[in-house]
Amino acid sequence: MKTKVRSHSRKTKRKTAQVRMHTRRVKSPKGLSTKQLKELLYYNVQHDLKKKGKARIPEIGTIKIKRTKARKARMGINPFTKQKVLFKAKPAGRKLKFYASKRLKEAL
Repeated sequence: MKTKVRSHSRKTKRKTAQVRMHTRRVKSPKGLSTKQLKELLYYNVQHDLKKKGKARIPEIGTIKIKRTKARKARMGINPFTKQKVLFKAKPAGRKLKFYASKRLKEAL
């Protein structure tokens, strides 16, 4: 007895579309070396981060740019020697933050 296969949900269609988006820049994904695949992934993530500020890797997670505030110089105390220490000022910057997908979290 054969079972009917249901049509894919919207979420599945979105995921496959995003996978295609990352692979469509290469004519033939088959036959690529590991190094070429790494370079392709790096290029796509870098491109998306520059354009959108975030990059989604299907089934793995999302990488977003997080802005950090500038910090003023301040005095602190070394807890071991009780000496006063000057902490240098830090300029504003950007950091990458990784958010794992639900599927990846469940796998762990």
